[in-house]
Amino acid sequence: MWNLWLILNLVFLFVNSLPLSGISLVKDFPTELSSDPNKFIFSRNLITGEKYVKDLRVITNPSPVQRIRLLFTTSQAVSSNNEAVEVFHMKLRWMDPDFWNDNFNETNRNYKILCEIEDENSGRVRNFLALTVPAAFNGYDEKYIFPKMPLIARCKIRVQNSANLDSEWISSPSISLSQLFDPPLLTTAEEDSFHKKYRHARFRQNYWTRFRSA
Repeated sequence: MWNLWLILNLVFLFVNSLPLSGISLVKDFPTELSSDPNKFIFSRNLITGEKYVKDLRVITNPSPVQRIRLLFTTSQAVSSNNEAVEVFHMKLRWMDPDFWNDNFNETNRNYKILCEIEDENSGRVRNFLALTVPAAFNGYDEKYIFPKMPLIARCKIRVQNSANLDSEWISSPSISLSQLFDPPLLTTAEEDSFHKKYRHARFRQNYWTRFRSA
């Protein structure tokens, strides 16, 4: 009896963990299900017997991307001034959304990418990548040269379907770039002299934008 109760609870938890966004409770499965089953997702609650159907032809906001991965590796290079610089190779990967929700129209599906760095000392945040890529891609690689500062990098992605509807933003884990420099950098609070030296907004902007695509 205990085993039966445990099995039923596991089945109940499994059914309720399914992505049921947009899935409707119905009395009977629609007649189109037998003629065109690829355009429907159906489920049945094994405990209550309730039936659920999701019509994939309905146009609405897409599901968000899954499992964003952000990775940085470094290599040494020589600048035009014959100085050694640290080159950061960024690799960004993600998985397709569960549902595009555009009635199978694949003509204009995109991913919107936004990446930023944050100064660990001051908390300043600045975007260094804003990009839209076709849905045929599940990753993006680029090389950057960042200023030698204690920085944190992160990216976020959202889905845009062919109906120009967007999903919510999904963020990657934050990556500390401080330990990737050679030697690693320490995080210290900014001194007042920094603010005095760069008190003019234009000078602070020039200092903060000393990173570029490698």
